[in-house]
Amino acid sequence: KAADLYAGMDEGALDLIFAKRRAGDGRGHTVWREAMVWIAAPDWRRDPERPLPLVLYPPRSITREAVLAALERADVSWRIACTCGSLSGLVGAVLGGLGIGAQSARLKAEGTVAVGSEAGLPPLGETEFVIVPALGRPSAPVQAMADTIVEFGRAFRAQTP
Repeated sequence: KAADLYAGMDEGALDLIFAKRRAGDGRGHTVWREAMVWIAAPDWRRDPERPLPLVLYPPRSITREAVLAALERADVSWRIACTCGSLSGLVGAVLGGLGIGAQSARLKAEGTVAVGSEAGLPPLGETEFVIVPALGRPSAPVQAMADTIVEFGRAFRAQTP
């Protein structure tokens, strides 16, 4: 999780991280920014009489925080249907019909569909993917890795989602 990576950086255990940036955190260099989307199984339909079933990462997840904040702002009733620390587990739960989740638009999991306002769901806003070097001057290998990630980001942004 990005939160664990940031904790590792803060503790001096990592030289460079590539992760999502928490809102309001000014550390790092933006590699790309994009919209987040709600993801669901192709046959998922929202039951407006029941709380929205959510499939989310455990607490301290940037995506989880964005989802819960958007639902609170929109006054949408929700419940946690499944929590899982792995992307494959979350996607499996979504595709299995346990609930809906969220991902960045370009990285939407295969087999899932994007849902949104047509299902009465609020917009999730954007997420930023950043590289964050450790404090001080990075070593040549760390700088080379950072440069490679930034170049990949340029090519990735140029592709049509």
